Amino acid sequence: MNQTAMIPICDKNAAADFVAELSMPDYQPEVRRLLRVGVTLTPPEPFFDGSRVGMSGEAVYDILYAAGDGELYSTKTAESYELSEAFRGSWGDGEPVLLCDVTPESLTSRVTAPRKLSIKCRLRGRMRGFAEVPIAEEMTYVDDLSSIKRLMGDAEYVRILPSAVTKTEITDELPTENSSLRVVSHTASVEVESVELGQDEAAVNGAVCLSILVCDEENEGRLSRLERKIPFSESVDAEGLSPACEAVAAGVCHSAEFEVGESAITCTLGICLKVSASELRRAEFARDIYSTAVHSETVMKSYEVTAPERVFSGNLTASLYEPLESLGLEGCGEIIDVAASAAVKNIEFDKRSWAVIGEVAMELLAKRDGETKIKTKIKELMV
Repeated sequence: MNQTAMIPICDKNAAADFVAELSMPDYQPEVRRLLRVGVTLTPPEPFFDGSRVGMSGEAVYDILYAAGDGELYSTKTAESYELSEAFRGSWGDGEPVLLCDVTPESLTSRVTAPRKLSIKCRLRGRMRGFAEVPIAEEMTYVDDLSSIKRLMGDAEYVRILPSAVTKTEITDELPTENSSLRVVSHTASVEVESVELGQDEAAVNGAVCLSILVCDEENEGRLSRLERKIPFSESVDAEGLSPACEAVAAGVCHSAEFEVGESAITCTLGICLKVSASELRRAEFARDIYSTAVHSETVMKSYEVTAPERVFSGNLTASLYEPLESLGLEGCGEIIDVAASAAVKNIEFDKRSWAVIGEVAMELLAKRDGETKIKTKIKELMV
């Protein structure tokens, strides 16, 4: 029987502000008005360095703006980030496992010169550490071990594996008969449909939901949106993974390149996939121990172990309704683009169901009186 168990060794939160300064090249049109600045965070890389616990990754900023000629353009920049907290603790001989989550708390931006931008983003991260420790007996002043009797028992615990991350590229074409299109901006989300587990690897299947805002330069700069769902199937190496484990996967699209041809727009998307897995195990331990030969005293030690819960992936859908009047867009001539992003604030268990609680930020790009406007509305979400 297994005589080890996995215990939590730390639960740390950290937050910090990160500033990105962007200088655009001379061929890029000057900025007259910022319309939208979004951030995509790559899955964080955890680290222990003896006295601190933390994570690092990359923040990719996508910027949509209006130039002096009234046309829309976009640009992007990327900066690294690192969050850490002091940590002093002890565990067994095994390597600890650190699970990290990071979310943007706030983002502000401003134009400092016609081709210069300053972006300030506050990130908040949570770092939870776990380690497998032996459930060992310690005996003193015992000469006759044959007199030791035990009442054994066992208990379930969850062995958590380190998260596995991989980066890859997928390419696809969006058919179009108009070669005068110019790609203005894009949004892309990764939907994981299934995770198939093998030995030391996972096959992740899903699709990238891509939306492209394009401008027809031969039709008075008319804006329109093209959509495409691009399937993918990628293998992620994960040491210690087996078909006996349970796993979830998620991903982000951190880069995109577009080339407009005579009959199609070629898209090359960089995606980053993260697989998190666990395995249900049983640990054997002594419920009672005593000696039949001499008077003895038993001191028991309690362990707070990781408990089994349900592990599953899901793509959740929520319907939202918002009158244009509440956004100050009544009487607008045209809704050009709609983008939405969700942030999970908490996950709660109520009786027999789980509730995902968070916020959805909706951004509407519209034209009114010949001017492009963008409006943001944040709504609470529970599914």
